Formats: sequence, C-alpha cells, structure tokens
Amino acid sequence: MALNGLRRFWRQLFVIAVPLVFLPLPLIIGTKPACCAYVIVLMGIFWLSEVVPMAVVSLLPAILFPMLAVQSSKDVCRNYFKDSVMLFVGSLIVAVAVEESNLHKRIALRVLLLVGSHPRWLMLGFMCISGFLSMWMSNTATTAMITPIAETVIMELFKRKRAAHRLRPLPLVPASPRVSTRSPSYIRGGVAPNVHATAEAVTRSISQNGTLMETYERVDIEGKDNQGFVLDADADGHSTTTAATVSAKGHGEEEPEALSVKDLDADELKIIKGMILCVAYAANIGGTGTLTGTLPNIVFKGQIDALYGPSTGVNFATFLLFSFPGMLLTLIVAFIWLQWMFISTWSCGKGGKKKTAVEDDVRAAEQERTAVRQMIQSKYNELGIMGFGEASVMFLFIFLIVAWMFRSPHFITGWQEWFPKGYVTDATPAMLVCFLLFIWPKRLTPAKNSKPGAPIPPILTWGSMKRRFPWDVFLLLGGAIALADGTQASGLTDWLKDQMHYFASLPPWAIVMVISLLIATVTEFASNGAIATIFLPILAKLAEVSDVNPLYYMIPATIACSFAFMLPVATPPNAIAFGCGFLQIWDMVKAGFMLNLIAIIILIVNVHTTGVGVFDLLNKPAWLLAEQMGLSNDDAAGMYNMTTMSYATT
Repeated sequence: MALNGLRRFWRQLFVIAVPLVFLPLPLIIGTKPACCAYVIVLMGIFWLSEVVPMAVVSLLPAILFPMLAVQSSKDVCRNYFKDSVMLFVGSLIVAVAVEESNLHKRIALRVLLLVGSHPRWLMLGFMCISGFLSMWMSNTATTAMITPIAETVIMELFKRKRAAHRLRPLPLVPASPRVSTRSPSYIRGGVAPNVHATAEAVTRSISQNGTLMETYERVDIEGKDNQGFVLDADADGHSTTTAATVSAKGHGEEEPEALSVKDLDADELKIIKGMILCVAYAANIGGTGTLTGTLPNIVFKGQIDALYGPSTGVNFATFLLFSFPGMLLTLIVAFIWLQWMFISTWSCGKGGKKKTAVEDDVRAAEQERTAVRQMIQSKYNELGIMGFGEASVMFLFIFLIVAWMFRSPHFITGWQEWFPKGYVTDATPAMLVCFLLFIWPKRLTPAKNSKPGAPIPPILTWGSMKRRFPWDVFLLLGGAIALADGTQASGLTDWLKDQMHYFASLPPWAIVMVISLLIATVTEFASNGAIATIFLPILAKLAEVSDVNPLYYMIPATIACSFAFMLPVATPPNAIAFGCGFLQIWDMVKAGFMLNLIAIIILIVNVHTTGVGVFDLLNKPAWLLAEQMGLSNDDAAGMYNMTTMSYATT
C-alpha cells in the first residue's frame, strides 16, 4: 500500500528530491557561478524528464536567480519580453491568422493539384507543402494539418484501385452532409445511404513538449442519397467535405469500401507509411529554413543577442540566406531517400528496378488518378473564391516577409537606414502586421445573417488568438533567454571558458562535426528547445577558447537540434506521424537513422560554404573583439582591419 502511494506521487517526490541532491552547489561552494549552475542543472533535469510542464520550468529563473543573488528580479523578468521574444510572438500571431483564413489549406491543395496523383509525386507535393508552411508556421500545426490530408488522399487511391478491379470508378461529386461539431476534427469513414450513423471524430492536439493527446467527440451525420467523407471542419462548425461519391443507389454500382490498417496489403502499407513520414520529416527540415521557423532557431537568436549584442549580423535575411540552400538540399535528399524506401526500390540483379504492385496499378489505371485528382479538386472547390479577408492575410504575409528580407540585407541599403541606428529590428514589422490583423476588416460587405448596422469583424479576434496561440512557447523562449543572460551575469560563462582550454588543440572542423552529431543524437530523446538552451551558451564560450567565430559552433548546433527523425518522442511532428497508427518505431528508426547522417553531412558542407560567405565563419569577427575588450564596434572593426592587414603583409 505504501509503495502504491509513493507511485501516485512520484512526480512530486522527484521535484523535491532533485533540488536536495544538488543543494551543495549553492550551500557549500556558494559563489554566483555555482548558484547559476544549480539553476541550470535543475532546469535541465526537469526539461529532459518532463515531470513538470516545460513552460512552468521556464519560470524558475524568475524565482531562483533573485533568491540566490544571481540577478535581481527586475533584470531577470525583462528577459521574458526581449526583442527576439516579440519577433517570435509576431510570427506566431501571423501563423494564427493564416490558419484562421484557411490560406494554408488553399496553398496545400493547389500544390497537390499541380503535382498530380502518382504516389511518387504526391510524396513530393506533400513534402513541398509541409516544408514551405513550416518555414512560417509551427511545424506541429503544419504536420497536424497536412497529415490527415495525406492519409485521406492515399487511402482514396487504394479504394479506387480496388474498385477498379471489379467496377469502373464512380464520378466524384461534392456532398453536403449535415455535421454538428464544436471543434476542428476529421472523420474517418462515411455513412450508408438512408442510414443515420454516428462516427467518432478525432481531434489531435500536440503540446510543445511532444505529448500527443487525443480527445474524442461524437459527431452526428445524416446521409440520404449520397455518401460523404468529411476531412475537416472549420472553426465555425461548418463541415468541410474532402471526398464524396455518388452512392450505389440510383447508379446500380457498389461504392468502394472504407479501408483500415488491417485491410491494407504489404505494398499499400509501405506506401502510406512513407506518405505519413514524409510530412513529419519535411516539417522538421522546413523549420530550419527561417529564423522564426522553429524554437531552436529563435532560442539561438535570443542567446546570441544576450551574449554579444545586436551587432553579430544575425537577422532574418542573413539567416535565410545561409539556411535556405541547406534546407532545400536536405529536403530533396529526404524525398529521394523516402521514395526509394517506401515507393520504389532498386535491386542489383536480374530484376533491375523493382516497383511496388500498387505503383504499377496506378501507373496503368488513368481512371484512378483522375478520381484522386477529382477528390482534391472537390476539396479545393469547397474553399470557394479567395475572399477579401484571405487575400488580405496573404498580402500582409508577403509584406512581412519582404520587410524582413530588406531591413538589412547587406547587399543593398535596407529600409532600417531611414530610422535612427539601432532602433528598428525584425520585431518591428512583425508587430506592425499583427496590429493590422486585429483592425483590418475580414470582409467588405456584411454577412447574410448579420444584424443591420452590425460591425464587420476584423481578420483576427482576440478570442481566436487566445484559442490558437501557443503560450507555452512564449514562456519557454523567455526562460531560455533569461538563463543565457544569467550565465553571463553570474560569471559562469567565464568559468566554463577557463575549463575548456584543452579543447583548443582540436581542429575547429572536428569540433563542428562532433557538436552536430552529439546534438542530433541527444535531441532524439529530449526537447530540441531545451537542448538548444543548454548547449548554446557553452558552445559560445568554447568558440572563444578556440579563438574562432562563436557562430561557427552555434549555428550548426542550432540546426542539428531539428534533425530528429528516428523516434516518436523526438519532435511533435514525429509524434503526430506515429499516432496515426500505421507506423512502428522500427520503421522510423530505419528511415530516420540514414536521414540523420545525410542531414548532418549536408549541414557541415553548408556551414563551410554558404555559412562562410554569409557570416565569415572562419574568421574572428570584430563584434567578438569588441565584447572581449570592451570597445565600441567601430573601434573594434578598425583594430580588426589593422590586425588583418598586418597579417597580410607579414
């Protein structure tokens, strides 16, 4: 009985025991670096074990730093609203507006119509969609939106293939089942003619720490003379029909049966595994393409600003210029690897190129490809003509990207030169667009059922903002910046710098390889945001000891945090893919292990090519010299140039 009681409260006991175990650090040693290390150890253990929500753990600096005399409460709390935090908040609000307007669905379905219905090109289409959207939206939200579409499309392809063996495929027409729902969901299956049925709608919500939660709700569907397959429902509760086929009644033909995992043969199961994995992997890869694409990137921005100030040259434009080529190449290689594993394989022998049976059937049956295309077209048509609100979101979205790109692009004079130096950052246009989203009208004419004189709602309301905004990420990012600032203020970074002198003898390129492999391995078991928060300040001081550019170590470490492809717990997109029920852990390990290695190789090559061109990674920068010697950036730049010239003349 006593043991069962302890099991019930193991989380509370763990949270009490860990601080007691490491209490000698602040009590016996008692220095500021030791007290700061105590906070870092506690936060690291709680983050990695996830016994406490990560957002709550991120509040520990605001509690412990003042109590341990590391920093005052005023100095700690201002880190939770730093410029980089506001930049990330702005990008998340814009992403909420894109989701509210269904602009992301229009982009996704348009791309699918362009690539066609062959399994190989469907995989390419889904990866392009997922990779592009995750550059600007949360990779969790992107995966949660694209995965049901991918599953529906490929299952419809299998149903049409089986029906083609018995009957000619039936034409697809939109259906209008009456659906009563309260939250976005998608429904698997349909109803028979003249039968009132009830289906279970699954709403998946993914927390930022990667926990997959499913809530089930009952949805009543009335089917009369046609059968509908409902994929999603919008925020207002209106049904969104993915595919609908004319029922057997009135046509004298049998409707294709709904399929489950048990109904799939080995080839079909292999293909759908590849389709599900490609969405999650592309979301992980696409997030590395922009500064706001994923949490480790924005943690890197916050910590580099906290450690060295805003003069490092890291902004949205420069980061995109560096990371986009590597992201694109990694995405292409991932597509080749996944289609080789799941769509077609090569055998060295008399068989030559081996195609799956499903691929052969699809290639031969033009009617099946037409049916799938009609299904996608039907879904796209249901979105209707782009309205004023959706067009406004697209315009503001493009405006924000252009503003980020040309604030300080380095190859031409940026628009920030119109303002006093140092006053405008990437957060400024982000906040401007967010403000406009809350006042810009959603439509030009009143709704049909609106009362006379009723005001026209804006594109984004505070209610939808509260419902969709990931507030936990906001706190997590603030805690990461507070932790980096605390390590600097306490002198812990200087202590770490003194302990790392023996690393200076190693070649910098070897350190980059070890860092990338180590972090890509560790992030398979822990949150990538937590890994970035813990490792980046240490790597910054390691770079100073090695007398190299800190960005040379910090950038590959940041990107490697997103290269977690092997385990479901590694990232929320992986958890979503695994939660679909088609994959086993071994499937992810086989596909992800090689992809991890390939991605790391591409990253290292990109760092030594594009990274050198954009950030001059192989030379010690002037801003580091300024920070070390307490000089202004202009004086440090002059001293740096004089030193470079003297080396050149000797």
